[in-house]
This record gives sequence, C-alpha cells and structure tokens, in this order.
Amino acid sequence: MAHHNPQYYRFYSYNTEGQPAWQLQQFNANGITTDARGLTVRLDYANYDLMGNLRTVNVDVNHDMQLDMQQHYVYDAWGRLKDVYLNLGDDTDSGERIASYTYDDALGLMTSTKYHRSPCDVPGQNEVIEVTTNTYDVRDRLTGITGNRYAETLYYDGALPVHPVAGTCKATSTTTARSTACSTPTCYKALRGIKMASWTCPPSRLSGTMALAA
Repeated sequence: MAHHNPQYYRFYSYNTEGQPAWQLQQFNANGITTDARGLTVRLDYANYDLMGNLRTVNVDVNHDMQLDMQQHYVYDAWGRLKDVYLNLGDDTDSGERIASYTYDDALGLMTSTKYHRSPCDVPGQNEVIEVTTNTYDVRDRLTGITGNRYAETLYYDGALPVHPVAGTCKATSTTTARSTACSTPTCYKALRGIKMASWTCPPSRLSGTMALAA
C-alpha cells in the first residue's frame, strides 16, 4: 500500500478560559515532510471581550514572527457580530470594513450581510460588492438566502414529498450565476440542524439550478 504524506495540518492552543489562543496551519500540496514543510500560517486570537466574544485575530502568513494582517470584530449590545474590519498592521482602531451584519431586533435573526471590497484588493475603496438577504418562516427557521449572484432556498418537513423527520431540513434548492456542470453536491451539517450543499463550479459555466434531497 502506497504511503501518502498529509497535505494539511492544524495545531491548536487554548487559554485558561478554554478559548482558542492560537492556531497553526501547515499546507503543502505535494505532501508535508521534514524537508518540505510547505506554507505555515499562524493565527493568534489576541483578545476577547467580557462576554467572551473574539475581538482580534493576528495573522502571520509565513510564521516568520511578522504581522501580515489583522482582523478586528465589533459586536452590538446583544453580543451579535456587527462588523468585521481588516488592516495590514497592528492597529485595532484602523482598518477597512470587509463585512457587516444586520439583525431583526425583535427576533434576533440575521436579516442581511454586506460584503465590502478588501483593502488587499484596492486600498481606500471600501464599497459594498455583495449583499445577501435572509428570509425565515413563522417558526424562525431560515428559508432563503438571496444575493446579487446567489440564491438558496431551504425546505422543511412537509414541503417536499419525502419521509418527514421532525425539525430537520429535507432539501435545498440553489440557483447561482454559475451552476451548470457543477460537481455533485456534498452534504454537511450547519447551524440549527440545517443540511446544506457544497460544490464547485468552473468559472465559465453560467446559469442553472441545483436541488438536494436530505
């Protein structure tokens, strides 16, 4: 039997509160060996707020003890993630917003997400490049995610002709700007027991719809 060296490693460390302190990621497409360790990235989870929310992540791309970028997270009064900022230095008061989140205050549900252009692409041009909107049913279950280039619909018990299992998602129907000739969807479990579908699409493939039964 042929032996293959692993391509990817992850190492974790935790603080005294049980929160992640740092993460080390190691990758080599040809396999990690003693002589060929590949790209090593270190993520330092620098600080948390009094509610236990992560505030800052420092990123060292080559594990050379040099800070390459920093992500800073801002939360609302209820501890919900509100904004994510990215800067290329060690200054949590600076940086450009790369994502922002809106909630329904009455129900606490996330209603929309805005994605902003990264400063790594065009510094100083932080315009919104994508907006996704979430919809829910009367039971506050996520039923749809709609964006400029992406749409996903989730169906629950009774919505499709399948054997019901109480409280579980039975299928998803996804329409994207690139879906024809996509690879076969792969299931994975997500938040609130929802089954999602993941696949890859060649950039040249346009328009189409995919459906996945649970």
